[in-house]
Amino acid sequence: MQIQALSRIEMIDLKERELDLLDKAKVISICCSEDINVFDIEHPNLLSLRFDDIEKFVPSHPHLVIFNEEMAEMTVQFLRKCQPKDLLLVNCHAGVSRSGAFISVAMEMFIEGIDAEHFFRVNYRIVPNVLVMRLLRQAAFGVTY
Repeated sequence: MQIQALSRIEMIDLKERELDLLDKAKVISICCSEDINVFDIEHPNLLSLRFDDIEKFVPSHPHLVIFNEEMAEMTVQFLRKCQPKDLLLVNCHAGVSRSGAFISVAMEMFIEGIDAEHFFRVNYRIVPNVLVMRLLRQAAFGVTY
């Protein structure tokens, strides 16, 4: 499986160039609670999520949306429908934190013997959101931290 993280701008650009993108790839599109989704349609190859890049509730910003177990379960169900030949594209605002957590767990699910530590050393710009990674791993592997 090919897996790639994209920023919001990169995904918008790719979507405009590849009109049949959702027929060619599986896409997890993440936007902040106040942003407009990159994709405004429903499609079996698309999972759109809306949450902010935070790791705990921020009382001074109660409008922010935090990633939760329900979103993690939806994501794992979506990923389990993927095939080894699929291209998986994951986008968030910068393609670094939330996308990094999703990609890390997807790689653990699909690439036997993957070393997450090696992945982050090679992809040093990716700094995964710890909460997102923890909840995704819990949903995918039943691991609690």
